[in-house]
Amino acid sequence: MVRQMAKRVDDYEDEEPRQQPITSLKILVIGESNVGKSSLMNRFIDDVFDPNVANTIGVDYRNRIITVDGQCVQLGIWDTAGQERFRTLTPTYYRNAQGAIIVYDVTRRQTFERVEQWLQELDAYVNRTDVVKMIVGNKIDLKNREVSREEGQQLARRHSTLFIEASALENANVQVCFEDLVYHILQTPGLWEAREQPGRIQLGEESPSLCSQAWNCISPNCSLL
Repeated sequence: MVRQMAKRVDDYEDEEPRQQPITSLKILVIGESNVGKSSLMNRFIDDVFDPNVANTIGVDYRNRIITVDGQCVQLGIWDTAGQERFRTLTPTYYRNAQGAIIVYDVTRRQTFERVEQWLQELDAYVNRTDVVKMIVGNKIDLKNREVSREEGQQLARRHSTLFIEASALENANVQVCFEDLVYHILQTPGLWEAREQPGRIQLGEESPSLCSQAWNCISPNCSLL
C-alpha cells in the first residue's frame, strides 16, 4: 500500500483548519565526521545543499512539522558532531530520543566500519530499549564507492535496524529516510505520547490505525531487516 508522504509546515497554510501535530519526536543523527549528517538534515529541513557546510560543533538542532501516513508530527532533529573531542558533550542529548539515524559514507569504508561503535554508544546512552534505528549509506552520487548496498543491508540485518542509501546532493531518498523512521516510531506502542487536543481522538497503545498494522517501509528503497 502506498502511504502518504511528508508535507512541509508551509503546505498547511491553505488548509482550514490547520492540522496540529499529534506529538513531538526527538530524532538523533549520528555518525563519523564528514559523512554528510548536516547535509542530510539541511536537505530535509530546507531542501538545500551546501557543499561547503562547516563541521558541526557539539550539537546542532533543527525542527520541522511533517505528515506521515495521515498523522501530523513535530520533529526535533539533533545533529551530533562526529569528532572525538565533542563526544563528551553528546550523551546528554541521547536521552529521550525516539529515533536515530546512523550515517556512513559509502565512499569511505572506515566510516562504515565505525557504525557498530555508534550503535553501541547509542544503546549505552539512550534511556529506552525500543528506539527505532535506521542505518543510512550517504553519498551514493559519488563514483568511488567502497561499501556495497548489500554490505549495508547485511549490517542492518545483524542489528535489526532499518536501512536505506541516500544522496543529500541529489536529494535521493532523503525525505523517505526521515518519513520511514517516523512511520515506524508511530507504529511502536509506548514509544511516543499523544498531545492533548480538544475534539480529536488521541492515538496510543489502543489505536488500531497504527498499532495493528504490520511494519512495512513507505518506500521500496528502504529495507526493514
